[in-house]
Amino acid sequence: MKFASEKTNQNIIVMNKILFAAGAFSLLLGACSKELEQTNPTPNTIAEPNTQEAGTQLENQYIVRLKPSALKSNLNGVVGYEDKVQAAGLVIKNLLTTLPNPDAMEVDHIYVNAISGFAGIFTPEQVVALKALPQVVAVEPVALGELVGKPKNDGRTALKAQSVEYGVLRTGYGDGTGKRAFILDSGIDLDHEDLNVNTELGRDFTTDGGLFGGGGGLFGGGGLFGGGSDPDPQPQGEDDNGHGTHCAGIIAALDNEIGVVGVAAGAEVVAVKAADFLGRLSSADVLQGIDYIAEVGEPGDVANMSFSFFGTQQSVNDAVLALGEQGVFVAIAAGNSSTDASNTTPANANGVNVYAVSALDSNDDFASFSNFGNPPVDFCAPGVDTYSTYTNNGYNTLSGTSMAAPHVAGILLLNNGVINSDGVVNNDPDGNPDPIAVR
Repeated sequence: MKFASEKTNQNIIVMNKILFAAGAFSLLLGACSKELEQTNPTPNTIAEPNTQEAGTQLENQYIVRLKPSALKSNLNGVVGYEDKVQAAGLVIKNLLTTLPNPDAMEVDHIYVNAISGFAGIFTPEQVVALKALPQVVAVEPVALGELVGKPKNDGRTALKAQSVEYGVLRTGYGDGTGKRAFILDSGIDLDHEDLNVNTELGRDFTTDGGLFGGGGGLFGGGGLFGGGSDPDPQPQGEDDNGHGTHCAGIIAALDNEIGVVGVAAGAEVVAVKAADFLGRLSSADVLQGIDYIAEVGEPGDVANMSFSFFGTQQSVNDAVLALGEQGVFVAIAAGNSSTDASNTTPANANGVNVYAVSALDSNDDFASFSNFGNPPVDFCAPGVDTYSTYTNNGYNTLSGTSMAAPHVAGILLLNNGVINSDGVVNNDPDGNPDPIAVR
């Protein structure tokens, strides 16, 4: 049995090959941009949009849901996410020794807050045995989603003189100082001069980063979260795609006379990285990110989730609902498949403090790419030709419900969870027009 820290380099390479070969499984359409103008381009990192909706499971990879009581007693009195995960890992390791051929198993995620459980690589025989354990309530395949985009070159150059973009003007904006937003995405440009980034809380949960980023592992010498005993660990969550930085700027770009202004200008943004440089993300990585936010987030914080998986990924939805119930406001992109949002996760998670957002353009017309359906869509917000912060201290134009959700996230920060509306979107294809979200 291998936990994350015990994987060899060969095992990590195998995992990466599984993800890089995921096109063979027909990738999901994510909730990110349809169009992108690169003023500071990152070569060869932008994938073409993919509208395939089937075959999205990663082979032999599963999320195992446990009864909360299975871990609860071992977590009593344990403080700190790293220590909680380590304590849970000991219980899980003992549990899995009862399964067939335990030495062949790999556990690369452990969940202790939003849900209880773990994820990893298991044979079909082991999956049958897992389902039979009294502590296990569900076993579901790990699904793959994607943040995709298409370059747009319309001659616009990066602005140094500050502008307030149409979306922020339509939504309304204000001083977000003292507020905090978690960006569950591709990371954030940690050194961007137009963002107030909390690097201490940032984490990398992508497969390439290892369990908790940095490859530190669960029981290995590197320690949890890649920090180990290093007195000066490197900040985590650097954005190598651009999507997460773009969302962060819409929410909270500084009012500082350069670049752009966010809806909740100057709010603190935290990178919770779950998507790789090509914008791919797995439900197991996303769950680890939500679980982490549930540990460190506080009531009144916002979590922005600008991604989607086709179909219902129940563990992800349950974790989102748990996050909302603890008082963290969650803004979710409705998705870009021009279909009913009830077919996508986490947009179809309906619960307290959880808001799915469709997209409109500068004329208040419904975006052609946006998912629809009310429910689960709660509000519509600007998401076409949205200019915001990007990697390499730059700025770019993107379109998508990925851009609409952070407009609402900014409102949630400013209004402590209250979203007002100003009319309804034009030409909503479901015939029940979504209210336009404003401050």
